[in-house]
Amino acid sequence: MTIWVGSSLYKPELFNDFLAFKSGESTVEDLILSGLIYCREDKIRQDFYQGILALAKSFGSEKSQQA
Repeated sequence: MTIWVGSSLYKPELFNDFLAFKSGESTVEDLILSGLIYCREDKIRQDFYQGILALAKSFGSEKSQQA
């Protein structure tokens, strides 16, 4: 998760590729829910939370700078 977040912050176009993720019946939403809610390991849930929070803050600040 950390590598993906770092890569997405460095190259934001990778985030769009991630949003388009689909594997069989699984979508990006399924992946996120699996990491944030359904995973039994607290460390993995925390990593997902921290990663998504970092992306949200970064992309949110970029949008506010563009306005």
